[in-house]
Amino acid sequence: MGSHLSGSRTPSSSEGKRTELLRANGGNPRLIQDLLGDAQLWDLLGKSCNRQIAELKAFQNTYGSKPWTVLHENEDVDEVMKTFGERIEDLEREYENGLKTLADTSRDLIQLKEFNLTSIAEAQKSRTTNLSMKRLSWITFVFLPLMFIASLFGMNVDVLASDPAWWIYVPFALGTMLLTLAVWLIFN
Repeated sequence: MGSHLSGSRTPSSSEGKRTELLRANGGNPRLIQDLLGDAQLWDLLGKSCNRQIAELKAFQNTYGSKPWTVLHENEDVDEVMKTFGERIEDLEREYENGLKTLADTSRDLIQLKEFNLTSIAEAQKSRTTNLSMKRLSWITFVFLPLMFIASLFGMNVDVLASDPAWWIYVPFALGTMLLTLAVWLIFN
């Protein structure tokens, strides 16, 4: 008996979704909706298969019972019904295994998307933010000592009443920048 579930793959099968998911690299939020829809489809298909198997078994029990012996044309009915029951069991196992495989694959893809790839995408965004913050820190590192010295020289205090020359600002600015660099190197 051939595989009914694995033989009828479509472009939206689990392999196609996996490839699409890996190509998107966690950046396509539509994929999670597709994967959840697939998972719901497998559940509905499983319920439908279980109902059909239950109806086949009910038919087997009903037709094999004594009141229906009138319809039996040959004496091998018990053997035929036994074979029919075995085929029902084979079909049930095949559907169970196929649907379990599809549901497991769907669950794995959802976990891959939801946890792994989304985490990777968020980590990449976080890394970009961290690089921006690092650049901002370096700008602050350069300009904060300069602003401190500029504000110090811009005050109206008795120490600077003699109005010192502008070039005195440069050594003080360089000195505070070097002091800031030394403190940063010590604590880093």
